[in-house]
Amino acid sequence: MSYLLFSLVVLRSESLVAISSSESTSGLGVFNGLFEVIEADAPDTELGELVQRSLSASRTHAGFTPPELGRSGDHLGPVYQHFGVRNEKQFTAGTSAASIEADADGIYVQPMLEDGRRGGGFVAYTGTEVELPRDACAADLGAAVRAALDARDLPDFRSGPSHT
Repeated sequence: MSYLLFSLVVLRSESLVAISSSESTSGLGVFNGLFEVIEADAPDTELGELVQRSLSASRTHAGFTPPELGRSGDHLGPVYQHFGVRNEKQFTAGTSAASIEADADGIYVQPMLEDGRRGGGFVAYTGTEVELPRDACAADLGAAVRAALDARDLPDFRSGPSHT
């Protein structure tokens, strides 16, 4: 069975954090418990290697059954704890992010817009996805992710406060 691989890279202050998600038994991408942090000014090759590790973890855990949510009600609790925040809204405030998905055909990098209007999280910038070959080198992957992270000046095309 071929699973879609997922990673989210978030630029938060002076850190880049790659958050790995795996396709679960429900068919949805769910945080699989693996995240890694590097310095924000790391070279593109190091950033690309970080994303490659995150995507590899996504493959390793594909098809898992998500754990029951604890008191926090959020699978990302360990990430929030690492950064000393309580919830998604605090974690995503003032950040930029890039969604990275991979399948057998390629790697797809898309800038994400911080969406504090709905209590935190991110929404995709429509029509901004960049496709790389599945075997892209770490430097090229890192450069594409960094470009997506730097896209915070793109216009906000959301249609209203209830945009999903």
